Amino acid sequence: VTLSVGAFVPKPHTAFAREAMLGRKEIRERIALLKRELGGLAGMEIVAESPNASYLQAIVSRGDRRLGPVLAEVAKGGGSQAEWRKALQQAGLSGEWYVERRRAAGEKLPWEHIGGNCS
Repeated sequence: VTLSVGAFVPKPHTAFAREAMLGRKEIRERIALLKRELGGLAGMEIVAESPNASYLQAIVSRGDRRLGPVLAEVAKGGGSQAEWRKALQQAGLSGEWYVERRRAAGEKLPWEHIGGNCS
């Protein structure tokens, strides 16, 4: 049996769009717990998505127009974690701000102007 796990990444136009994502440290700890508790079972394989990959997915999913120059800069360099960090810093942005905070009920979301029923 293969158990595939990944972090919860809040997405626009879902019931969870305003929710925060766990930090990478907490995700790593939870994956380690699963592997520790279930990994020893006969025939059990646990495959986990990288917390860093989930984190970057959340930045892109929850980003606003200020993220455009960051994406362009990262695309030039190949997309390493270090390039993301540098590009965010140069733009004066924080990945944690996009990823690890819950959006307030009255906060305008960057994707509200986009229809949710796109096909």
